[in-house]
Amino acid sequence: MVRSGFSLLHSVGMEYSDIPADSPSVSDDEADYDYDDFYCNGENCAMEVFEREDPEYIEYACLKVPEVERLLKETIDHVVSTLNISSSLAKLLLYFYKWDDSTLIKLYSVDPCKVLVDCFVCAGSSKQQSDTISCVVCTRLQGECTKMYALDCGHSFCSACWLKYIETQLCNGLSITLVFILSVRIGCMASGCSLLCLEDFVLRILSERADIRDKYEKLIFNDCVESHSQLRFCPGVDCHIVIKAQCQKAKKVTCTSCRVSFWYVPSLLSPNLF
Repeated sequence: MVRSGFSLLHSVGMEYSDIPADSPSVSDDEADYDYDDFYCNGENCAMEVFEREDPEYIEYACLKVPEVERLLKETIDHVVSTLNISSSLAKLLLYFYKWDDSTLIKLYSVDPCKVLVDCFVCAGSSKQQSDTISCVVCTRLQGECTKMYALDCGHSFCSACWLKYIETQLCNGLSITLVFILSVRIGCMASGCSLLCLEDFVLRILSERADIRDKYEKLIFNDCVESHSQLRFCPGVDCHIVIKAQCQKAKKVTCTSCRVSFWYVPSLLSPNLF
């Protein structure tokens, strides 16, 4: 039962007669509000303590996009400096290894060729000699094309066909099939070839298409978050917060920005999608 303003004052050691005569009166509604506000704050503190003592509780952080970008860049820079590889290659390899830089560095140091083949960067023994004299797609001769581009597999295509292919993948195919995890997996146009395009390769093709380039970079960022074992996007409407946590099974978390609560589910991707 809610206590009156008099009983509230009495409970903290003040007698009614101690109140100056010219003091403004306190209505029951105001007293009730103060009482509820005081004790609700206490309950919130108690709830935080209770949550931390709950075996289901996990430590987590709500990060803004710039914070996530810095976090990813730090990991990329570490791999780049340790393995002496490009940032585009480091990013693709980290994608497959769920951003476990320690495991990636260890395996790459032992057998880099195996890692590159397993992550669809190098063709290995199936590599072909690039003796193409025309683009297989548009059939124009190499001299008639502005530029010809090929991945490690050796399958060459003109820049115009690459551009059309990438544009189609980003605008029609990848974003419809699996919204987040496929922009990284833009691969060679040759039938049966599984090699993937590095980010700098795609950006070079899109150098004169700022609109598609921006879309690609946003999707790449989404890919990085979704593939990271400790990061998840908040599902709140128009919320851009990313939750960072480390757990082995689903845990309930609450976004500090939009206040949406949801189950934080660890990455469902296999270590490298082999």
